[in-house]
Amino acid sequence: MAFTAAEAATLRRLLGYADRNRETYWLLESVLTSIEAATETEVKTLLTRVAAVETQISSGLSRAGLKRAEDVEFYASAEARSDWLEEGDRLVSQIAALLNIPVKQSAFRPRSASGPCGRG
Repeated sequence: MAFTAAEAATLRRLLGYADRNRETYWLLESVLTSIEAATETEVKTLLTRVAAVETQISSGLSRAGLKRAEDVEFYASAEARSDWLEEGDRLVSQIAALLNIPVKQSAFRPRSASGPCGRG
């Protein structure tokens, strides 16, 4: 079995691999096209959970609003968002472990931009 094109694109995004120049990441591409059915089912279950986390993060951001204009105080909970980001990162780590592929850059971990072009 293999993942659909949409699922493979989502996995690349979550694990931090570019969707272009796939030949560079031949190991990942090999896994995406030749995975055992049981593992694929488990990964798809985790993808569903990741989608739920992303929905929670998005809805939390859309509900974030201005509480008091004079002090610019927002009432969205940064702690709740942080919890969802940690859960998303945990799920991405589980996917990586199932695929036996290292996480290049988790979609839930902010990239640090310390050098020119943010390359460290």
